[in-house]
Amino acid sequence: MKAAYEILGYPTYHWVSMMENPKDLDLWTSALTRKYDDDYNNSYTLAEWDALLGHVSAVTDSPINAFAPELIIAYPHAKVVLVERDTESWYKSFEKNVISSFAAPFTRLVVKLEPGFIGKMGRIGDLLMRGQWDSKDFDEWRAKARDGYEEHNALVTKLVPKERLLLYKLGSGWEPLCQFLGRDVPDVEFPH
Repeated sequence: MKAAYEILGYPTYHWVSMMENPKDLDLWTSALTRKYDDDYNNSYTLAEWDALLGHVSAVTDSPINAFAPELIIAYPHAKVVLVERDTESWYKSFEKNVISSFAAPFTRLVVKLEPGFIGKMGRIGDLLMRGQWDSKDFDEWRAKARDGYEEHNALVTKLVPKERLLLYKLGSGWEPLCQFLGRDVPDVEFPH
């Protein structure tokens, strides 16, 4: 979806954006800590969201999806595209690319030994696991992932007014996305 949005002219923030802008790791750690730490539950202000995301026109992926309710409130006129996938297909991808990546013994060792880039990425993963997914370890995360995915989709569907929401089925191509965003269909295949 990041590639599709960018083809349509929307600079997009995605998990990989943190790798391209390592200073963002501290900002996301702060936002996640503030959201999930009961002792200091103080969500980001619009000015803080603008400082973190003001250089892009679209957002996708994690850790951004942990802040769906906050971003829907902060940007009340933004259009929202909720990408829907078959839960089992989504889970296989999520388990392989997210949970297993964070749970790998080598990753856990590097996270403990290297406080910089990899350590910060690991801290964000831990905050997401404990906060967004309400899980104490990787096995619990795996057990809760499918329900969490479906609950997230239901929450976004409930929070966003229908005129601002596109329920986009992954694999639907350009037409529904371009129609919703008021863009011409590009003369390239939809990215995969």
